[in-house]
Amino acid sequence: LWTDYQGKLEFSAGQTQAVEYAIALRSLFAKTESNIPWLEDALARLGEDKLVEIRLRWALAEQDWVALEQTLPKLSEQQRGDSAWRYWQAVAQERRGDNESATQILQALAGERGYYSFLAADKLGQVYAFNNQPLAPQDPVRVSLQRQPVVQRIEELRFHEEESLAHSEWFKVLQDSDDNPAQQRQLAQLASQQGWHRMAIDAANRAKAWDALDLRFPTPYQKTFKHYAAVRQVPSTELMAIARRESAFSPQARSPVGARGLMQIMPATGKQVASSLGQPHSGADLYQVEHNVLLGSAYYRQLLDRFGGNRVFALTAYNAGPHRVDRWRNKQGQEVPVDIWIETIPYKETRNYVQAVLSYNVVFQYLLGDAHRLLTPEEEQAQY
Repeated sequence: LWTDYQGKLEFSAGQTQAVEYAIALRSLFAKTESNIPWLEDALARLGEDKLVEIRLRWALAEQDWVALEQTLPKLSEQQRGDSAWRYWQAVAQERRGDNESATQILQALAGERGYYSFLAADKLGQVYAFNNQPLAPQDPVRVSLQRQPVVQRIEELRFHEEESLAHSEWFKVLQDSDDNPAQQRQLAQLASQQGWHRMAIDAANRAKAWDALDLRFPTPYQKTFKHYAAVRQVPSTELMAIARRESAFSPQARSPVGARGLMQIMPATGKQVASSLGQPHSGADLYQVEHNVLLGSAYYRQLLDRFGGNRVFALTAYNAGPHRVDRWRNKQGQEVPVDIWIETIPYKETRNYVQAVLSYNVVFQYLLGDAHRLLTPEEEQAQY
């Protein structure tokens, strides 16, 4: 129909692009197979990574490796360098027997740190690269920073539990230091030493101190996490990974939709879980570390039990709700390996969440000296 209109009416370049973008997006979401020939040309013309990535995930869901390799070059050069698409390029090459090319990509990925790097290392049978480079302590600098009026204001605001105002002040300090990454790193160290975990993470990230794992992955509230991990029979590092992703270890965190506390529990969920435990509860209790982890760990355990102990489904449900997991399971009409199932989770936020929590769990295992693995053998071998 669109091609007919193009032949009969005049459209500006901008109008043509807008219409083709809308048609492509609708065709991709609906998985309209009859439009694939037109789509292949349109994706090349439009040059929109968002559309290309949707097409790539469609190909992955169907395990159409030919389509995947044909579509990857349509990504921008920058996006082709993303760890996700490097990993899937290697998998596609592996599937068609080009093991040498696949291994080269996987070797490079395995030397980095993150979800796809851990997947790559597992494929190669290699140990994970953590590239941990803690920053050297600088006590004189810390003392100097503590004397700054803005830091003293933040201390006072935190003392009075004015977390939102304290974070606003902190953000301004970091923003004003954008031309001085060294100072941002010093601020990250100061925040870490003060026990301001979320602020330390923010500062380390702002300074691009990606390898300072002690700052980016603090390990507070160990007694609480270990206690409830033992009660729920889950690794404490999994609870920590959830808290790290949910709130960056900020007990007073509150999301725009109302999730509260360390493990970001919705009030209705907190009430339901507390009732199931026979636990006294009020909404304000969700800001208390002990109570929040008690309920968060119990909810995670409930999700694990609901999904047969499968962490991938449980983490997906923790973020998006169990009803969505029920809807997404086997949505393609065929079973797929775990890495494809995670990659084709429809919600980008949830997809990123599951990948992050799984990889954060590995980092915490490493930092605490535990054995570490991204996925269990059972999770790797299962079909989804």
